[in-house]
Amino acid sequence: AGGKEGWAAVKLSVAEGARSTHVAGASLVRFASADAALKQIRIGASFRATGATNMNDASSRSHAVLTLFLAPPGTFPPDHGTALFLVDLAGSERTKRSGATGQRFTEAAAINTALSALGRVVLGLVERDGSRASHIAYMDNPLTHLLKTGIGGNSRTALIACVTGAEDSLDETLSTLRFATQASHVKNQVVKLESKAKDSAAGDAIRAKAAELTLDASGRGSVLLPSGALPVRGSWADAGVVVICIHDFQRTGEQFDQLLPFLGNRAL
Repeated sequence: AGGKEGWAAVKLSVAEGARSTHVAGASLVRFASADAALKQIRIGASFRATGATNMNDASSRSHAVLTLFLAPPGTFPPDHGTALFLVDLAGSERTKRSGATGQRFTEAAAINTALSALGRVVLGLVERDGSRASHIAYMDNPLTHLLKTGIGGNSRTALIACVTGAEDSLDETLSTLRFATQASHVKNQVVKLESKAKDSAAGDAIRAKAAELTLDASGRGSVLLPSGALPVRGSWADAGVVVICIHDFQRTGEQFDQLLPFLGNRAL
């Protein structure tokens, strides 16, 4: 990223985490209120370059991505939780119309290269009558790599296409609408990670309680499950406690289904 007064220039790259992609090397700031979030957003927006062209007095000269990680209190960096990506794509630019030269031309080329990569990814996801191709070129550009989970991945995605009714921009409007129509056919693969995460956490809690099991002199004890305390009876053996689950014979024993997998060969 380019340097700015009071900030050091650092090299950024896209990396993949357990739940989503992120920008390695970027500042990760924790906040707990809307005002604090807006303050950081304003700081980030100040880095985005704008410039005048023949088509726009304040043309965006780059794409912008804001990533918000929603995580449980006390979790930092956020290993668990949800990532929300807000993306503002700069418009595709025909340099003959915009009159971009020098640095503006270089910026336009970078903008168009990223948009072309995005178009190829979308095409690869829908070109086979709505089915995805065997290879999706997410890695062709940092933009598509970063947005991998949001384009045909494990997320819910909304697209807003901004167009103009100006007659002299008809080609740009039609191009934008064609892309939006094509992208609307992309099918994301949403998996309910939240329920899986809760099940995993419950399993970890049960495993920990089973490992800490203690028995009184008569061999009685209990294991605390999410549904309540489960009474058990056991005896000591060379390999440790051998647990015997006691239940009402009028019942099927379903209440032990959560416990037995974590006891392994210690259960009879």
